[in-house]
Amino acid sequence: MPFFASTSGGSSTDRTKELFREITRLRKSGQVAEAYELGKRARAEFPSDGWILGAFAWCVIELVKRHANSSNGDDLNRYLSELADLPVQASDEVLFAQRERWLSLADETGREAERARQIGRQGDHDGAIAIFKRIADAGKLREADRMSFGWELCHATQRVIKAGQGSSLAGAPIGKARRHISDYFKLGLSGPDLLHSRIAQQALTLAKAGHIKILPLVRMWDLQSFRSEDDERFRTNDGKTLPALSESLVNFVAKDAAAHGTEADVEFALVHLERVSERFPDNQWLKMNHVKLLSRLGRVDEARSLAVEFVRAKSREFWAWDLLGDLVEDRATQLACFAKALTCSSDDIFTSKIRLKFAEAVAELYPGEARAEVDRVIEASREAGHNVPKRAEELTHRGWYLQTSPQPVTPSFYDKLSGPADEYLLAQLPKQLAVIDHVNFKRKLFHYIVDKGVDGVAPFNMLREPPKEGQVVCVQVDTVKGSDGPRTSLLSIEQSDARIPGYLGRTFHEEVRVNNGMGFTADGIFIPPPVIAAGRVNDCDVVEGIALISFDRRRQRWGLKAIKVRCGSD
Repeated sequence: MPFFASTSGGSSTDRTKELFREITRLRKSGQVAEAYELGKRARAEFPSDGWILGAFAWCVIELVKRHANSSNGDDLNRYLSELADLPVQASDEVLFAQRERWLSLADETGREAERARQIGRQGDHDGAIAIFKRIADAGKLREADRMSFGWELCHATQRVIKAGQGSSLAGAPIGKARRHISDYFKLGLSGPDLLHSRIAQQALTLAKAGHIKILPLVRMWDLQSFRSEDDERFRTNDGKTLPALSESLVNFVAKDAAAHGTEADVEFALVHLERVSERFPDNQWLKMNHVKLLSRLGRVDEARSLAVEFVRAKSREFWAWDLLGDLVEDRATQLACFAKALTCSSDDIFTSKIRLKFAEAVAELYPGEARAEVDRVIEASREAGHNVPKRAEELTHRGWYLQTSPQPVTPSFYDKLSGPADEYLLAQLPKQLAVIDHVNFKRKLFHYIVDKGVDGVAPFNMLREPPKEGQVVCVQVDTVKGSDGPRTSLLSIEQSDARIPGYLGRTFHEEVRVNNGMGFTADGIFIPPPVIAAGRVNDCDVVEGIALISFDRRRQRWGLKAIKVRCGSD
């Protein structure tokens, strides 16, 4: 309760605490007059005690409430005067705010604001807004009234959204909702606060439905003023995970800025997108819009690098290849990316833009197929009842379109042209050092380690010579996150003369303690029984060998495990 946090000063004793509890009990049980009288006597006895002050102040506030609409103005004025004389400090936030609110009843403007609150509680939010607007237009809106006004705007906007399910809204309600959002920002309120978050969610809902432009709003908004709850994702009863409010809002802002924003809008969105991306690294849409923002700012190399990462994670999505195709410089590779995109989806409406890009890219070599793609877009648009894309209309006037007949386009045609896209993607993967830690001659397979958590199995025929345990190789791997953890595919491998990288292991020359067939060195290298036996190692022998990183499942930690040893001398 706020009384315990009162900073009005004074020390408290068992007696004052007992009085506080009794005053509070009487007030909450509806015996306000009795609580008030007890509070007056307690104030006279303990005038500097903060607990007594708080308990009594709430009694006076309750009496002001009860007489707010009374015909007997003398009683209201008496309690208002008494409330004004109480030395409540601003550090006691809840009590101070309530005191200021009810003291406003001393003048006509305050009484009007309270009437607005009352009719708002009765569900007449439009009526409450009208009163608050008159007060605001007169320049008499008090600090305590701004939050109440904001909540009325929020309730009224939510009613509009709920009536139309956020999308199919008539013009008049939408205009009203837009005005409410605009009026909220004029109040100058900010977060973190539940009201601010609710307005943000409403603005996002309306913007997604195309009813308001989000960028002008968020430029006035502090996008870091979210509550901690707004940074948390929500799990529904059926197991679905919904994005956090901050995640959804910043992602939509980034998308809008990339498509329609000014350079200042793009830079603004990029700052917030990079911040939110750190919290939600698994959100691929944030990564996609990150690429688009960087591209808009002319940072093409960075955008292309991120696009490659994005395509690797979403290689079956047509828009991922479309994104990369717009960023590669080589025209053959660009064509291949567009062809690859069209192997991922046959939905003619969703793929219309990429299909027209593909038609332009392929027109010089395959004009008949290019014309067929344009015709396909036009036909699909008409069948769906949509307007024919302007770009499609423009292409029908090109020479290659007019001078040829359409040639059917088959999946094999896309496959024939898409090869350079896969080659380009492979070439972007970095080459890394790896170590072979186990060889299975019977099955002709070997196991390699690239880093902690990045490893895999490959056949002998990927190497020119038979593999050896402890051999350092240079690899290109593609690691994709799956439902059961990351999966690594070996794309290329070649022998290397490099030494074992320190993060993968090291050679050692140490004394070994052997117990029950297992060996251990002083600095924690584990030598498994088969290696002990193969090296004919005895307790206290000095050995030299190779140790590589290994995950101890029992202890759930990484360590070093020897893969080969031989006895040596000091």
